[in-house]
Amino acid sequence: MALPQPFRKETHMPRPRTLFAVASLAAAFLHPGVAAATATLTCDVEEKSFAFHLQAAVGHEAMTLSGLRGELRLDREGIALDLDSEALMQAWIEGGDLRLRFHIYGEADRPDVDFVVLTRRRGETAHPGRYRLIIGGGETRRTRRGAIGCVLG
Repeated sequence: MALPQPFRKETHMPRPRTLFAVASLAAAFLHPGVAAATATLTCDVEEKSFAFHLQAAVGHEAMTLSGLRGELRLDREGIALDLDSEALMQAWIEGGDLRLRFHIYGEADRPDVDFVVLTRRRGETAHPGRYRLIIGGGETRRTRRGAIGCVLG
């Protein structure tokens, strides 16, 4: 009695082309070279009564920021803030654009602070651009704008 076609036990070796395709895919996904690539991002502004400094690691294809450390200092307002990834609300690094938005929620004695960085790549690693700083809200809202320099490399 012959078994139906789906139940017939056959042993055969995969085709060489199939083995090559599977091995190529496995090598592409497991190769650590490109996937582990990172760059360092630094941004700095140093003006009278205002300073901003940032450093972070940027993951492969600018998809992630890690190890973010920074400082935002507003001397006139008496505010000095340490920045970390909790304060980073948005990050956009694609093509030649680098955009960051930080928001620090106010407390009883300190207003909300919103800080936006907009830059465009010029050359190999330089990302010069502009920043916008908003302190407080409503009638007490103050806005400050200026130049910022970032380096991604």
